[in-house]
Amino acid sequence: MRDPCNVEILLKSRRADGAIYGVDIKTRMAAIMHLLRSALNTLWNGLTQISNNCLSTSSDLQELTLQSGSDAMPIIAYAYNPWPTLPASTNKQLFYFHHRGQVKNPFLTANSVELNPLLAKLPYRSSIGYVHASRHWDANLDATTQILKLLAADTSVTDMEVRGITIGKLARKSLEPGFEHSMVLATHYMFPAGDKHRTALIAVLMIVFFIFDDKAEETDDKTLHLFQQDFLRRLEGPSRSDPPSTPLQRYLDDVVRGIESEDEAGGNGGKEMLNELRNAFRSIDPGKIHNVDGYLEFRRYDAGSMFCVAAAKFSVKSETPLDHPRYSRFLKSFCNHLGLMNDLASYDKEVRALELRGVGQMINVVDAVKKATCLQSTEDAKTVTWMLQIQFEKEMMDEFDTLLAQGLSDDDRWFLEAVLACAVGNIMYSTTTTRYGGEAAKLGKSHKSSELLV
Repeated sequence: MRDPCNVEILLKSRRADGAIYGVDIKTRMAAIMHLLRSALNTLWNGLTQISNNCLSTSSDLQELTLQSGSDAMPIIAYAYNPWPTLPASTNKQLFYFHHRGQVKNPFLTANSVELNPLLAKLPYRSSIGYVHASRHWDANLDATTQILKLLAADTSVTDMEVRGITIGKLARKSLEPGFEHSMVLATHYMFPAGDKHRTALIAVLMIVFFIFDDKAEETDDKTLHLFQQDFLRRLEGPSRSDPPSTPLQRYLDDVVRGIESEDEAGGNGGKEMLNELRNAFRSIDPGKIHNVDGYLEFRRYDAGSMFCVAAAKFSVKSETPLDHPRYSRFLKSFCNHLGLMNDLASYDKEVRALELRGVGQMINVVDAVKKATCLQSTEDAKTVTWMLQIQFEKEMMDEFDTLLAQGLSDDDRWFLEAVLACAVGNIMYSTTTTRYGGEAAKLGKSHKSSELLV
């Protein structure tokens, strides 16, 4: 039998007659289940007592934060578990990327705190230990509130209505009570290395991406293109767009100028961040996808993965070239991980939305895995998807260790660590946001993270 660890080979090998490398379907299904058992019981044996239970007591929460010094932290009020039910794991040491080198990342040290979601019994299914959270929650929250209010109030052509949905309506909905548990948490956990000003700038672009992503789910490509045009021109800079006529346009121009100013002060990630945000809006036809690898390639653009890479680079004032061949394997694994994690988190929500609308297309890696492997159970497809998540984490850590052994400049190492922090931060965000689990994931008692500092 082929190496059960190499899930991707299996998923890419489907033939029209349902065989894998000449194996009949019955043997194929047995091989898949063997792969599941082997990966769960041998390859990833452990993940240190991963819990299927949510946060429940303040004593659990007291274990979450590992270092003090945060000015403000958000309330943890939700704990969503998008992963399949798995048997309890046995001991295995987790990866700790920030302990790999001789000197700790100064950007993470200065601007973030370390969290241990496993000790807090959060449903955190990752092989990478510890999550970082930004110290600059207030700056993030203020910037998020401001851009949402401007989007909600804007009456320009960008707010045309399609099927009752407008950007303004989405923004107003996003500002409803409890919004601090939704999109704003993404920047908090995914870009913890940024200083106060860079965190605020990233937060604005993250909200723009989220709002457009939500709008795209309700709008055909032709209409979406019409109201994207002004935003995309503004991202190119004030000199390349029409004179601003609304407070929103003036604010976006100021944001772009602020990003350009930060690049002048250190690094060159701001320009790339703006470029990759524009690239994330380009349309790709998912109908031409024939296997899981092709789907992951689609999601590298559709999920805004390279925008996240550029934002991570911007947060640490790096000048590491994103297209350098030396880092292509590492960044590909990250992009696969981010798109896959987002799909795992959103799968049940997308199923409900599809059933409610009665029309549409399921575009999700769980569905792609299910079709590629001929698995009957969605739970089994989620398990394979989770295994791919763990595989991509291992690929990232293996590649990181290889690059460290070969020699990395401080600038390159800080960048790679910021990307790793983004990957695990995305998992933490998916677990604690209302975006995916909704009110069903609400905890019986909310707790301020600042109360957990030790």
